[in-house]
Amino acid sequence: MISNNNWYCFSQFDWVYVTGDLPAHNDWSQTRDDQIEVLVNMTTVIKTYLPGKQIYFSIGNHESAPVNSFPPPFITGKESISWLLDKSAEVWGEWLTDDAIKTLKKG
Repeated sequence: MISNNNWYCFSQFDWVYVTGDLPAHNDWSQTRDDQIEVLVNMTTVIKTYLPGKQIYFSIGNHESAPVNSFPPPFITGKESISWLLDKSAEVWGEWLTDDAIKTLKKG
């Protein structure tokens, strides 16, 4: 965990890349709710310990449930990936432009 004692180190950079794959890799025991919980919790940690930094997020192949399942945008309803994309846009919104949010929600 990042501590306040390390703030000097973290104050020396201007942005952060978060490359995805935040959930544990126990692939077949994960649920959509588990994935959303990790997304929200990790975003909260980043926001708490890296205030004022520009954060650039990406979604890894382990964010979906089941793993590696990213249906194309024409798949709608229960089988779509909108549950993850919409929540990502919501929790990352402060770092994204309106156009980036629209793009993220499209998939």
